[in-house]
Amino acid sequence: MTETCNTYNMLKFTRHLFSWAPKAEYFDYYERALINQILTSIDPRTGQTTYKLGLYGGYFQPFCTLKDSFWCCTGTGFENHVKYNDSIYFHDERDVYVNLFIPSVLRWKEKGFVLRQEPRFPDDDRVTLVLSNVRPARMALRIRYPFWAENCVRVRVNGRNLEHHGKPGSYIVIERKWKSGDKWTFSSRLRCAWREHLTIQIA
Repeated sequence: MTETCNTYNMLKFTRHLFSWAPKAEYFDYYERALINQILTSIDPRTGQTTYKLGLYGGYFQPFCTLKDSFWCCTGTGFENHVKYNDSIYFHDERDVYVNLFIPSVLRWKEKGFVLRQEPRFPDDDRVTLVLSNVRPARMALRIRYPFWAENCVRVRVNGRNLEHHGKPGSYIVIERKWKSGDKWTFSSRLRCAWREHLTIQIA
């Protein structure tokens, strides 16, 4: 058994570690914990949360009830589900890190641009990123190369294949002078030569 409140604290800890040393491996863990434990700790029918998650197959999942149960993780359990917009993006003085593939909008007021992300995981294999309100400037977009896309990531810029040197557990770095209307589409298929892969298209 594993407690959701422990995972909640581990996500906060991981965020702090990343802010000190921006490593993609931290968000490989963050993604697994967020999807496999935080997301699954809420009953989609009632909105009630759970205290613990079983770590083995065939386990009956108990959720709290409105009147008869209220466990110590219930309060934290509700707070868990506002974390989906947390830690998707980070930035330093110049560059942007895309750490999680979650529908979201990044507004970087100091730099004067908006980055919109439109993924549909797991129903679709594409993620789209669109820049708008850009003050023309050179910067790097650092996209997490997830561990599960082992050696099978393709990158397309304006419809053309682009070589990259990213590896699982690192970042794919695309540096250029961006402008409004620049658009990326990530496409992730579950198998590539029997391995999961991710395709990144910037069109």
